[in-house]
Amino acid sequence: SETDLNWDNVTDEVACLLYGALNLDEQQFNQVYDVMQKLAQDAKQKGLSKETPAPEAAEAAKQIMEQFTAQIQAMLTPEQARIFIEVVSHFQVEPGKFGFNFSF
Repeated sequence: SETDLNWDNVTDEVACLLYGALNLDEQQFNQVYDVMQKLAQDAKQKGLSKETPAPEAAEAAKQIMEQFTAQIQAMLTPEQARIFIEVVSHFQVEPGKFGFNFSF
């Protein structure tokens, strides 16, 4: 699915997705949520939205995804990190949009 970029919704949806996919414990879930909230605040402060011009938005989205991946991966077990890399490869982050594409 793909939704218009609403940072609060994306934070909730992705944290819940990772909770189930990675079998996070409560502490890990809270850490993931905190990281995501901080990145969302950073994105809002940078004005990243669907109105942001494409080149700037694409670069900002790329930087946020790199930060997100590095910070989350650091708090996971090796098995969870392996699964996380697979899951995050299905995220579709575009200027003003967030999506997750996965087929069973």
